[in-house]
Amino acid sequence: MKILGIVILFFAATAYTQDLPSASLRKGTWDFGVQTGGGTGGVHRRSFGAQFWTAGLRIGELCTAEHGQGWRRGNLECGMDIIPVFLVFEREAIYGGGSNLFLKWTFTRGKKLAPYYELGLGMLFTKSNLPSGDTSTLNFTAQTGPGIYIFTHEKRALALGVEFLHISNAFLGNFNPGINVVHFALEYHWFHRAARRDTP
Repeated sequence: MKILGIVILFFAATAYTQDLPSASLRKGTWDFGVQTGGGTGGVHRRSFGAQFWTAGLRIGELCTAEHGQGWRRGNLECGMDIIPVFLVFEREAIYGGGSNLFLKWTFTRGKKLAPYYELGLGMLFTKSNLPSGDTSTLNFTAQTGPGIYIFTHEKRALALGVEFLHISNAFLGNFNPGINVVHFALEYHWFHRAARRDTP
């Protein structure tokens, strides 16, 4: 009987954990996350590169219900990253921060794993010119890349991602060498859906 009870509990737990992405990522759900990451990049027309470390917060909302069939099934999220820590090690340490607007398509067919792909545009402010030289303290960023959610349980997930990031001052400075970065990100997410209230 004890063995039977264990088996029943096992299958009950398995049933509960099925389709966690679909259960967690519903239209109207808010996504709150913390993130950190690092990477390396090349500075155009320079023989040396730069290393990066970032830390920040993410807030988003699931904008659509699930669409598509099979492996294509998923939904769209839109939101914003707030990045108070953007540290660049080039010729010297350069401190900065910024923000980023993003769109993310998450594939929700899996049980606990949900791959995603996102696009983002943002702004980056630094204390000194980035890259060093006659450039600018204001830069614009464009990024794209894949990642994957690993759901620990409903409404909680770890995310691993890789982003291809381009940094450019759009010739706000006299020199605009541009930086291309491969950035690896580690995030933890909480998903919250406000209770619906029926209006009289």
